[in-house]
Amino acid sequence: MPRLRQLCDKYGILLIVDEVITGFGRTGAWFGVDHEKVVPDIMVLAKGLTSGYVPMGAVVVREHIARHFETHMLPLGSTYAGHPLACAAALACLEEYEEQGLIPHAQRMGELLFKRLRGLAERHPCVGDVRGKGLLACLELVRDRATQAPLVPPNADSPLPLQIRRRAWDEGIHLLARGSLILLAPPLIVQPVHIDEAVSKLERVLGWVESTLSTC
Repeated sequence: MPRLRQLCDKYGILLIVDEVITGFGRTGAWFGVDHEKVVPDIMVLAKGLTSGYVPMGAVVVREHIARHFETHMLPLGSTYAGHPLACAAALACLEEYEEQGLIPHAQRMGELLFKRLRGLAERHPCVGDVRGKGLLACLELVRDRATQAPLVPPNADSPLPLQIRRRAWDEGIHLLARGSLILLAPPLIVQPVHIDEAVSKLERVLGWVESTLSTC
């Protein structure tokens, strides 16, 4: 990201970052780009802005860009732009993030989550990689850790992702399984006991995956 910032500055290109998913503490910082210590020209926001209670998106720009539109009208609009209900929800969420200290809490809980997930990977050969940041985590599942052959071959029509989601649901954990990936995004208010419980349930799901692979 710092190198990308340099290139954009050199060639007069606007750097736009998509923080729709990674914004508002999801990665353990206010915005994902904060980890790189880079200031973008434009940020697009949604989801965590209102915690999903009311649909709302926003575009944040640097001051010199905002000044341009003081004298150059941008003919864009929406029937629900600046909706007072959505704005009230956003303000309430921003206050809650601050008052509850949820951003540093997400960072601490993310460190615990990844410690538990790395332990999970050590015990289960079907986990080829653990990656992510804060409370946004991904497990990449493989058929063979030595070759890193993916659990679901690219562009393959496999029932496994849906079966994994259903198995996890039966265990009492909601996750997203897509292709060879398991995606986890606990709420920012998550506590250590919740992480331990979720990882225990996920361990049983991985055990089921491995038993399924052994019969294939």
